[in-house]
Amino acid sequence: VSTQSTWRLQALFGKEEPAVLEEARRRFAQLVESPDDARALPSDFRTPVFKIVASAGGEAELEQLLRLFGHWDNSNVEQKSVMLSIGALPTLALKRRVLDWTTSGAVKRQDFFYPMYSVSGSSLEGLDLMWTYLQENFDKIWGYISTASPSLMDAVIGACCGGFCSSQKADEIQAFFESHPLPLSRRTISQTLEAVRINATVLDHFRAPEFLPLIQC
Repeated sequence: VSTQSTWRLQALFGKEEPAVLEEARRRFAQLVESPDDARALPSDFRTPVFKIVASAGGEAELEQLLRLFGHWDNSNVEQKSVMLSIGALPTLALKRRVLDWTTSGAVKRQDFFYPMYSVSGSSLEGLDLMWTYLQENFDKIWGYISTASPSLMDAVIGACCGGFCSSQKADEIQAFFESHPLPLSRRTISQTLEAVRINATVLDHFRAPEFLPLIQC
């Protein structure tokens, strides 16, 4: 297993291990101190390490990630490592601050859905927040990207709605977009609703009594 894969696995399954967190924090601190020194933390490892640090972090880690993002204003690759990990911050208040930053104009229009995926993919609570945030800020978000490629709105829809597995949530999403029509994203909305309903059916299937012993194992 490559070192890069090892860090990714640790970000998923080992982030609560003290030794993993300590090493991630050490490397992160070195990078914050010398953001142009690739020896501190090579680019390939940054997203998983940032996720580990952010998930156990707070206000200070948020500010450090934002500082790195600003420092790397000429490198989309480096900025992307921040955008894909910053949503891992542990509290809903911090996640909401990430979303406010994302929609403030600080992130390039063609990239601003990446932090949204980071928030929605961080936890079930993050997914719920992302969906709520879209509903509360739809006019602002649509106004920001309405003149850009429809693929940007498609990406926002995927980030905000694609992770659900509830028929009730699918109905809620459908009702929202019926009252906020997006003709150019009609296919994406339809595909997203179909995927959510399929996921809900599969989940209900595995909740059947005959599957409970397997799930509990």
